[in-house]
Amino acid sequence: MLFLIFTCFLQSRSQLFTGNCPTAPLKEALKIARKIKPADASIDTKEAINTYLQKKWLRKTNTECNESTSPSMTLSQIREFRNTFCKLQMISAQKSKMTRPLAVVILGARYSTMQDRIACARTFVESLKQKPHVILLTGDRYLEKIRSDDVPPLDQGAPKTCITEEDAGKFLAAANQDLSIDVVNGSKQPGAKRATTNDNARTLQDWLGKQVINKGEIVLVSSQPYSQYQLAIFLRYFVGMHYCFSVISAPLKEPFDGIKVANCMDTLARWVYTETIPHEGKRI
Repeated sequence: MLFLIFTCFLQSRSQLFTGNCPTAPLKEALKIARKIKPADASIDTKEAINTYLQKKWLRKTNTECNESTSPSMTLSQIREFRNTFCKLQMISAQKSKMTRPLAVVILGARYSTMQDRIACARTFVESLKQKPHVILLTGDRYLEKIRSDDVPPLDQGAPKTCITEEDAGKFLAAANQDLSIDVVNGSKQPGAKRATTNDNARTLQDWLGKQVINKGEIVLVSSQPYSQYQLAIFLRYFVGMHYCFSVISAPLKEPFDGIKVANCMDTLARWVYTETIPHEGKRI
């Protein structure tokens, strides 16, 4: 018992360092970003940085990442952004050192992304000696068929019977029966288009309560560039509880272009907000 608590303590310290947005590469990202979207005032405090990112780089409410547009920038600036996002652990694959997690939690997404996350979860689970619970957190977000030359639809590759993210999750769980995936539908806030990562954290807490699991290791399955931001939310939501969190993901798919810059900066804005503003009960 003492060994588990001590192990969780050490892992939590490591993960909290990972979850906190590193200062040096954040400043590098801001330096490049301000050349493209100048700040209206000085951004020398955490609160000012948060305000700048929220105002200039955050995606509009109730829009999806596949609706992002590329800001005007040079190829040199795109390369600079990529190098900086690598330092922020938003590009490369993320791995976990946990060997006996009680649960592997796949975070819901568009259909093709859920496929990738399940594949990532499979590789990790098959490396373990003891099989954990495998959970897929989904929601009732509609897989809208937003189509244009530049915007891939949320339902790309999904069967016609998959109308919502939950439908797609159940279909993929059935296609991966050997993983025994438990599809858990997360509730969203009134008026919201879909459940947020913060909603997913609350849903996971409810699931753990029903399973009477009050301590242990949990591995989140995300994708880039969202892994560190989503880990940060779970670390904040479960602070003070006896759970240890880590995150795994596949690397960000190439090519790295202006739209990926927009999505990375949007994610960075959400990450900084998570680290800056007390948000208990608020949507993120």
